[in-house]
Amino acid sequence: MGDTIRARLTCKRKIDQGKLSPKGEPQGVVVWDVQVTNQHDELVASYDILTLVRKAG
Repeated sequence: MGDTIRARLTCKRKIDQGKLSPKGEPQGVVVWDVQVTNQHDELVASYDILTLVRKAG
């Protein structure tokens, strides 16, 4: 409690799913590297997030 945190997201890779969404749109997955630091620039959390995204035309 009382800390100030900052999250930094970096795109690690993009994965082509080769599939269509239920609406017929092409989709893929973006893998994000997440680094969370506190007000002293100390690393307090590190993890990956996966997001399902619609691919551009």
